[in-house]
Amino acid sequence: MTEVVDRPPSPPTDEEHFHILKARQRLARREIELRQIIRHCNREIDSVRQKLFKDIRVMEVFKEEIEKAGTGELREELEGHFRDGKYPLSSL
Repeated sequence: MTEVVDRPPSPPTDEEHFHILKARQRLARREIELRQIIRHCNREIDSVRQKLFKDIRVMEVFKEEIEKAGTGELREELEGHFRDGKYPLSSL
């Protein structure tokens, strides 16, 4: 059996070196683009989180008002608004 001797790789040619540089530039540009996309998404997520927090606070207040209403027509009306997601300002 003959042994195969591992030869060190030959240095890249000028053309290979050029392609490697171009690939690095594309990767660097893509990294910048992706970081910008991530920042934009994070801002959007923060905005959605704030809106959800406000909605939860409104729902908690509305639920308290329903509990205060006890039984009867007012409670049914408030529960209907709560189910429908419509919160008339006059009810709060």
